[in-house]
Order: sequence, then structure tokens, then C-alpha cells
Amino acid sequence: FANPPDWADNDFLSHLPVDVFDEILSYLNRIELLNVRRVSQKMLRYADQRIPKSRKISAENLIITKMASNSKWRKNPTLITCGVMMTRQLIALD
Repeated sequence: FANPPDWADNDFLSHLPVDVFDEILSYLNRIELLNVRRVSQKMLRYADQRIPKSRKISAENLIITKMASNSKWRKNPTLITCGVMMTRQLIALD
């Protein structure tokens, strides 16, 4: 599929193959970085508040570190790239 950095943020999820999408969500859930319900509620509650840049960077670094430490993902850098981008979109880090 297309190179992730070339995609517009709002088109990103629609370009992901279903198996890659499922793999990323499954992995993120296993490492407890993503709790969609909790994050959605928090986003609604604090929609008008901006996340400080330092917290964005910390969250992104944590995600990359966790993914890179998993042997299956280490063999496939594309999954790490997709996972980071998808996570940014889902938890509104961007």
C-alpha cells in the first residue's frame, strides 16, 4: 500500500489493509497504550484543551519504544510506522 507519510491524516485509516489495522489495534491493546473508550471520553471532556508538546513527544516516544521492543514488529518497520501514525490519529496526539 501507499507510503504512510504521503497520506493525509484524515485518509490514513481508510488506506490501511484490514489485517494491518487489526494487527496494530491488537498490539496496542496488549501493551495497554490504547483504551478507546477512556480516550474518547477524555477527548470529549477536554476537547478545547491542547496537549502540551512535551507530552505529545513523550507519548510518541513511548509508543515507538514499545513497538520496537517487540520482535515481530522489529522485523517489519512498516508496522511500526503505521502503528505510530494510527495511534496519533486515534488518540489525537497530532
